[in-house]
Amino acid sequence: MKIYLAFFIAIFILHSGFSQDFSPLEIPFFKGNSSIRNPVAGGLKNPQFSNIDFNNDGKKDLFIFDREGDVIIPFLYTGLNHSVEYRYAPEYEHIFPVLRNFTFLVDFNNDGIEDIFTGGAVPTTIEVHRGKKTQGALSYELMEFNFSGSVGDFLQVFLGNYTQIYCSSIDIPAITDVDYDGDVDILTFEAGSDKISFYENMTKDENLTSDTLKFILNTKCWGGFKEDEFSSDVNLSNSINDCYNFKEPNKDETRHSGSTILIIDADGDGDKDLLLGDLTNENIKFLKNGGNPQKAWLNEVDHTFPSTDVAAKMQVFLAAFSVDVNNDGKNDLIICPNDRNDSERTNHIWLYLNEGSSTIPDYKLKTKSFLVNDMISLGASSHPTFIDYNDDGLMDIIIGGNGSISVDGTKKTWMELYINSGTATHPEYILENGDFLGFYNFAQPIIRLAPSAGDIDGDGDTDLLVGEFLKGQIFYYKNKAGKGNPVEFETRIFPYKNFFIGNASKPTIGDVNGDGLGDLIIGETNNELNYFENVGSIGNADFNTSPTTTDFGEIFPAGSSYYLENGAPFIFEDNEGLKMLFGTQGGEMYLFSDINDDNRTFATESVKFGNIKTGIRTIPTMADIDKDGYYELLIGNERGGINFFNTPLKLKTVSTSENSNQNQIEVFPNPTSNTCYFYGQKSLYANIFDINGKKVKSGYFTEEIEVGDLISGIYVLQFYFENKSEVHKLVVTK
Repeated sequence: MKIYLAFFIAIFILHSGFSQDFSPLEIPFFKGNSSIRNPVAGGLKNPQFSNIDFNNDGKKDLFIFDREGDVIIPFLYTGLNHSVEYRYAPEYEHIFPVLRNFTFLVDFNNDGIEDIFTGGAVPTTIEVHRGKKTQGALSYELMEFNFSGSVGDFLQVFLGNYTQIYCSSIDIPAITDVDYDGDVDILTFEAGSDKISFYENMTKDENLTSDTLKFILNTKCWGGFKEDEFSSDVNLSNSINDCYNFKEPNKDETRHSGSTILIIDADGDGDKDLLLGDLTNENIKFLKNGGNPQKAWLNEVDHTFPSTDVAAKMQVFLAAFSVDVNNDGKNDLIICPNDRNDSERTNHIWLYLNEGSSTIPDYKLKTKSFLVNDMISLGASSHPTFIDYNDDGLMDIIIGGNGSISVDGTKKTWMELYINSGTATHPEYILENGDFLGFYNFAQPIIRLAPSAGDIDGDGDTDLLVGEFLKGQIFYYKNKAGKGNPVEFETRIFPYKNFFIGNASKPTIGDVNGDGLGDLIIGETNNELNYFENVGSIGNADFNTSPTTTDFGEIFPAGSSYYLENGAPFIFEDNEGLKMLFGTQGGEMYLFSDINDDNRTFATESVKFGNIKTGIRTIPTMADIDKDGYYELLIGNERGGINFFNTPLKLKTVSTSENSNQNQIEVFPNPTSNTCYFYGQKSLYANIFDINGKKVKSGYFTEEIEVGDLISGIYVLQFYFENKSEVHKLVVTK
């Protein structure tokens, strides 16, 4: 009987199996009755904005580059009558090369195709990638520059000899036509300088080909002003021919620590004014140009721009971007943080629509959460986990994060619970609790919550662990509901077992040694992966305070690796055995197999799992949320959002017979003519396949399945539960 069933199952798998890739998934999410428009776009933390027409429909879309993780996030404009509506469009991400620090799309050669200016692979340089279209398909190639034997793939300027055009890794330069002569110039702060250097493009002046980029240093004191040495203020010169305190100084003063530059003609007088962000300032300063296009003189300053409306004010180091958001032919203004570390993370993308004209703009604040309000976002460092919270057979989601920072520096963190309100094959999620387990007003300071669900005590229900950043301590929530019931947590235990493993604890639960108890694998800031063997008993988990090993699986190379820090393990099982998906600081995900407790090195299956890059500090978790027999991948990242992907990883399939001791589910009577019942799980999703592998019945069933409509024969009955499936032979007789 077992041999026959095994053969039958092999035929079934051959006919019914199919290959999946790592394509992005669009999963519906809701808050109340309102649909979240772009829930799985991954969040925004330090975005930079450019216009581009991705789909050639004549409308300006948005290319977003987020400095936090150097991530590309395309959005298609879907609005009507100048409404502000966008759709996340990951299908365009693959077009673009590796980008760094800052990125602008600017058509420098006037061929109608946006080119790329971005931070170079060589630190503090600027790369250019020239855009081209082949049969309508956009692609980019890195430009190489050769001036008098000086060859490099970054912009250069002749200063006695050829050298790089400098741009700090934390700055945002201006790349636009500064002097109105028809070619693209560059404004940037030099290393240690408190003044802006103007690199003039000589392409038009010297009648060079349009694909040429030749720069000279026009002035090291554009606009005549300098940033104050001791504050975030600016000092203005007294005349158009002066640089503050000096006449075109020969050497720079050491001051510059970080600035963002946007130049636009904000008053319609035909020259470029300056919007300036500073590393230590909560505002954008407006410096009016009282000079002319060829000779800038910034002689007036407004410290609270735009003073004609709600002035931008956020936690530190802001940047401004001029793009057409609502496709009305007028550029609007977006202001948001540029600081990767302590910038504001909620209500931090301020959109000002231009209610004036294209020549004399009038900026009015429309929202403080442009685009990010239409995403799942927990501020920063999102950590998702799957859990069947209400025990309905559908996987729900808990997400922890690093929360918000207000202008006064106050930090708050929280978790959110999303209930799967869809069906077994078509999941959708609704926000059930925006402060799940009440961390928002927790009595002591906590940063970054990292939940992980699993059966830690082997009693058949799902418990919850939550790691935190500051001390790496663990919250433990024991589920007292019992198997087959909605989750009911006991009072939390904190700190659980007084574990001390360093900062940024990220736990996961897995039965590594096969004793029926959930062991703990905890990632952290340092290059260590901690394994705690569960030494308790069924219903009573217990651990030693110190790890069983701090080098679990020997997955780290010799020496430290920044890119492998903040490790985020996830343990799962397929037909090959126990495996671990491992998220990292650098953003890559590793896949390991041969997970064991006998101190052997894990086998490395992939160092770039799926070639997926959603940002830095990737936090992976997986479950089969649509009952197709494959794991779906949910990823958190440092930007605070989430991304969903298909995977080709199959769930573990347990092939059973009537007498197998592997059965978790009992099916009876078998054979049957009308109804079969199952015991061991109250409600399950199941598929029934005929001998040819054709699906003849599927659905979500509670304790019984009607099969009276099936003809006599042998069928495969496949149940899905707990991230695995169980297959039974079912005989129908008439």
